[in-house]
Amino acid sequence: MKLNKIVPELIVEDVDKTVNFYCGILKFVLAESFGNNPMRFARLKDSDGKTELLIMIKEDFQKELGDYSVGKTNGGALILIGMEDINNFYLKIKSKVRVLRELQKTDYNTIEFTIEDVNGYLVQFVERV
Repeated sequence: MKLNKIVPELIVEDVDKTVNFYCGILKFVLAESFGNNPMRFARLKDSDGKTELLIMIKEDFQKELGDYSVGKTNGGALILIGMEDINNFYLKIKSKVRVLRELQKTDYNTIEFTIEDVNGYLVQFVERV
């Protein structure tokens, strides 16, 4: 078996609010969306198109998966985003987000920080050093 990629899909109450957070603050780009008022699904990419994030309205997710869709929003998941120039990025967004773990160098040769998005998902940014 050969895997091509893993793409996280966030299940949220408000797709529009989530898209505004990821595009407005974290500088993702809206690649496609379905539905409006409210938006029901969105696919976001980073500026070079290598990183994707899917966002789906909770109501549609529940229709697709029924009882399997019931549970805590976060479910213990963490979205990890590898990047470059983490110091400047951190300085640009730290006043616009809830920072859960400040920018720090780790023992395993990375610089990292963790934020909470508008839905309570944990998002960790990492740069290898």
